[in-house]
Amino acid sequence: MNTTKKLLAMLLAISVCAPFCACGKDDESSSSSSSSVSVAERDESQQETLKSVTERFTDYLIENEGYASAEDIKLENPTIKWLSWWDINPQNDGDTISTDLQLFQDVYGGTVEYHVTEWGARFDTLATSIIGGEGIDFFSACDPDIFPKTAIKGQFVPFDDYIDLESELWEDTSEFCDMFTYDGGHYVAVCDVGPAAMCIYNKNTISSNGLPDPAELYRNDEWNWDTFKELCESFVSLSDTNYGIDSWYYEDALVYTCGDTLITLNDGFIESNLYSTNIERAQNFLYDLSTSTNVYLPRANYNWTVQPQMLGEGNLLFYVSYNWDLGKSAIEQYGGTENVMIVPMPRDPEADEYYHHCSITAYSFVKNGQNPEGVAAYLTAKKYAQQTEELQEISIQDQRDSGWSDEMIEMYADIKEMVLENPVYDFSQGCSADLQALITEGQRAAATGITWTEKRTEIETAFQTEIDAVNAQSAEGE
Repeated sequence: MNTTKKLLAMLLAISVCAPFCACGKDDESSSSSSSSVSVAERDESQQETLKSVTERFTDYLIENEGYASAEDIKLENPTIKWLSWWDINPQNDGDTISTDLQLFQDVYGGTVEYHVTEWGARFDTLATSIIGGEGIDFFSACDPDIFPKTAIKGQFVPFDDYIDLESELWEDTSEFCDMFTYDGGHYVAVCDVGPAAMCIYNKNTISSNGLPDPAELYRNDEWNWDTFKELCESFVSLSDTNYGIDSWYYEDALVYTCGDTLITLNDGFIESNLYSTNIERAQNFLYDLSTSTNVYLPRANYNWTVQPQMLGEGNLLFYVSYNWDLGKSAIEQYGGTENVMIVPMPRDPEADEYYHHCSITAYSFVKNGQNPEGVAAYLTAKKYAQQTEELQEISIQDQRDSGWSDEMIEMYADIKEMVLENPVYDFSQGCSADLQALITEGQRAAATGITWTEKRTEIETAFQTEIDAVNAQSAEGE
């Protein structure tokens, strides 16, 4: 099997979409719609592919959704209003229209009207738009601070009347949608599931320092906390200016490989998991890493900013982050396509499965939206595009054009498959800011040299108080 066919087989099996999810916060300063950009046309071959898929998608809808004809599929109201800090439409001159948006336009006659907000102000803008009757239709639910608070506050509405989660298109993510239920309704339409933070590294740094390649360790089922620790300690021992790991995400990402989170959620109500033995084991591992000088990059020495450029400079072994930190310019900064590689977070050697923190590509229907049928149509087009082989071939080329090597693409597919089998999702950010602050304080304590037992005792009373407050709000909202 040649490389492209092998990648297609792996990607299609897990409904891969382009990895550069715009759920990151890179565009939070945007202040205007990008509808005026000059859109690039795809090459003739890709245009023919899209034409063929458009015809098949039309036939699929006629056969499965009860439409009488292609004309019957066209939306009565073609416009859906999207409130976000990033645009679903092409954002820059020379960008192409994504394949799912192209299907939405060609088959449904739909358009996405972009309403701009900043990431940090998005919930305030959402509340104002609902009160003002702007008719915003949908909102990104990629970030974990969405649910359940927005459902409890009544800012989002269930989508069960518009999406059939038992249909063939949704069967791969319907169980994930079930995780986001409140008072019997589904509030987050999960279109795709992938890894959250991963280990990014520079292959040249590995080889030039005589260290084993993490990707090879992973393929040989030897990539775990122990080998991760050995690599970090070996690297920092070679120079006082070497550091093992950096980012704002590594504490959570490492802890969640134990398979547990600090709270559990059931239909909008949460319970404490503060005394999980799995969490304690993971926190002890973080503390153990803190006893070795320079395994953790000292953020305070760098004005509390992360230093991903050190990957390219050869002084940082691992930068732990999401796929939004793997765009073309970032890959060049990390050392270029020929040197940059990814692996999953190392496995907890005592866990019963290989667990990994997951992220989602997801959307929520906004209260008082004017066109829920149009949003459902867009999401149908998105799901169909994800599951169509020819469009995945286009997505693979888009990934290559953004600086990803075939080895990275194949590894990403591997990690996605693992995440689908054993996902770990943290709902704490979606409960309350105070609860999330306590969890962040607890998760990061061990990496700063404070034992988990000490920190757990310190936050326990406040932790339960916040849980009780969230559950009281949930009870009031029912």
